[in-house]
Amino acid sequence: MYYTRPTDSETMVSGTSQYAVTVPNVYDFDTDPDNLLTEARNEFEKEYPGQAFDRNTQLAYVTTLAAEKGYEMTVAKWGDRTRAQTTLELKPTDVQITEGNKVIEPFDSEYVSNTDKGYESVVPAEKADKLKDLFNDIYKERNKQSKYDDLYRLPEEGYKYSEQELSDLIMKSDISDDIKNKFQEIVSAPVEKRRSVKKQIIGKNAKLSQDVRDNLEVAKQMESDNKDAKTIRSAIFFAQDVVLLDYRVHI
Repeated sequence: MYYTRPTDSETMVSGTSQYAVTVPNVYDFDTDPDNLLTEARNEFEKEYPGQAFDRNTQLAYVTTLAAEKGYEMTVAKWGDRTRAQTTLELKPTDVQITEGNKVIEPFDSEYVSNTDKGYESVVPAEKADKLKDLFNDIYKERNKQSKYDDLYRLPEEGYKYSEQELSDLIMKSDISDDIKNKFQEIVSAPVEKRRSVKKQIIGKNAKLSQDVRDNLEVAKQMESDNKDAKTIRSAIFFAQDVVLLDYRVHI
């Protein structure tokens, strides 16, 4: 198992060395540009029919399929970290030796994370998570109707269905139009890629243009006049990627 930050590691693994590898050809599990998860699910169902296709297993199967397509490693969001997996034996490009909590021999190249560089991750909600929430809504609706059918069991068994099978099951049923509309919105929404954006910090000591300073003063005055957030926001434009440290309009 690999991680993208030197401070991350397997909790049950100890040692005196940390190794770094350089991998130029990486597959993104979460955006899944080659739709490998569907192929992985089909293979898993053939080998282990009826068993749960959990996230660990998904990553393992997708990693194998990605390797067959020439990707050397697969990366995935794992909690608040990024985890990486490979089927290959990779040669370390750097090593750090530790003795207890003391670094005896540091990495040759100093690692600076994107967070330390002032970037923040933008992680769009995954389709699978949206579908999971929808399955729970379907369960509640079927439970109220005392209908204990395949729709009712989707929270536990939804992973077994392909997108087309789900579409047939939901859209051809007597479930509410609200549920059907939500399903169509989820499956038709374009896949957003994970990305990093650099935060522009605005505070009292930042170098701001005069226009921005003027707008900030106007916003403060409007708030002191008990104007609501919507009115303030419509009157003044702030770029979406700006973070206000000493003044923030809450909406």
